[in-house]
Amino acid sequence: FLDPQLGEVNLTLYPNPATDQLFLDLEGKSQAQYRVNIFDMRGRQVIAERTVTGDSRSVFDVSDKAKGTYLMLIQSVQGKILDQLKFEITD
Repeated sequence: FLDPQLGEVNLTLYPNPATDQLFLDLEGKSQAQYRVNIFDMRGRQVIAERTVTGDSRSVFDVSDKAKGTYLMLIQSVQGKILDQLKFEITD
């Protein structure tokens, strides 16, 4: 995605589908900060908001989540939606 203030940010979300852990790799300006939320397809937040930096790997524990499709929403700290990623959780 393109951060309007800091330029291009490459991200990788894996594995997809996930079973126990989900990884988000961000490659961009290290001083950048982003808000990450995970929602189920009914719009309920299932993993609380987390702030991540622009050059990092974040790990999300999904072992206690029901199987199905989920949406990861990545926002600027000001609240602008920068990207949305769908992923699956399986047994």
